[in-house]
Amino acid sequence: MKTFLKNNKIRILLIVSLLLILTIAFDYNFFRFRLVSSPNNDLIEVEPLFAHVIFRHGERNIERTHPTDPYASESYWPGGYGALTKNGKKDMYELGKYLRRRYNKVIGEHYTPKTVYIHSTDYDRSLMSAEILASALFPPAGDQIWNKNLKWQPIPVHTRPMSQELLLAFKMPCPRFTYLLENYKKSTEYKTTLAKYGPLIKHWENQSGKSLEKPFDIYYLHDALYVEHRLGFDLPEWADEAIQGNKTLEYLAAFELQSYSQSTEMKKLEGGFVIKEMLDRFKEKSLDTLKPNRTLWIYSAHDLTFVNILNSLNVFDLHMPPYASSLHFELYKSGDDYHVQLFYRKSKEEILVPLEIPNCGTMCPLNTLYQLYKDILPTEFEDFNSACRHYSSK
Repeated sequence: MKTFLKNNKIRILLIVSLLLILTIAFDYNFFRFRLVSSPNNDLIEVEPLFAHVIFRHGERNIERTHPTDPYASESYWPGGYGALTKNGKKDMYELGKYLRRRYNKVIGEHYTPKTVYIHSTDYDRSLMSAEILASALFPPAGDQIWNKNLKWQPIPVHTRPMSQELLLAFKMPCPRFTYLLENYKKSTEYKTTLAKYGPLIKHWENQSGKSLEKPFDIYYLHDALYVEHRLGFDLPEWADEAIQGNKTLEYLAAFELQSYSQSTEMKKLEGGFVIKEMLDRFKEKSLDTLKPNRTLWIYSAHDLTFVNILNSLNVFDLHMPPYASSLHFELYKSGDDYHVQLFYRKSKEEILVPLEIPNCGTMCPLNTLYQLYKDILPTEFEDFNSACRHYSSK
């Protein structure tokens, strides 16, 4: 009997120890006080201060169709072209709950605009995504409950006209960027890549009834077929092969997205201004001059936003960013030093692995980032319009 009890105690201790280890592992990458490996491979204690989160909107309907598309009628698409699907709304709500778990320690239980700011591009799907995410991030509690039958409260989501939106900078008038993009489309690299798949592209043109010569034509064809397949529509054999076969159509669609941030100069115009905006807020936070002194800034954006930012930071591997994926730029303090980590949540991972920042590692000093990316960051007195005017004369 004593041996039995002793063995049971050992089993209980082992189970408790295992649970403790799992809890530590579960907490390891969450935004809180923790030990991390420094660039010198030393273990340092870091204090979380501030995070930027950029997420892609939830699953949506097709944006554009093609002449042979059997599902071209908007009657197939509740809410119309580009609208969020029910699953897209659910995924946004789940992402909001994830952000609550990850940033609970620094944002507090109650919503206040002095703590959190949410910005969205001026598209219905990204605005609605932000609103759904906010409802999960800040369900009303305590004195913020205004209707006992509705566990929801209004959270401001800010936007600006697309002609002024840096999250999708190619929508803003910029003669220099237009020139750079047109030049890249004429480059040997671009032409060689498309020529390699010339017969296949011609096959897709014949089957879809649509020319694929203009920018984003391949992207929109892939998008329509991918969405229809994802939502369970029966596709023609050629379309089913294009989506489920060797993934060439997906590769070319991602290649098209990457072409918008191909050169150093294009990276500056398409990603550099948003990256500088985030780094400058980190700097203000480190100097205790950020007003209001927020702890979380959220952007509701698009797949092209992800590609532009990741490619500008030289951490992009060619792929299509998934719906409801998120980028996390997190600022930590260790003694008198400030470090940044970058995470990419592609699906529903609970524990994230930090991205390796070239020539810096996974925990990068804030000041080092300014030096590493000085070629793509605008200067102190350079705004987007002046950069476009300056470059347009070259």
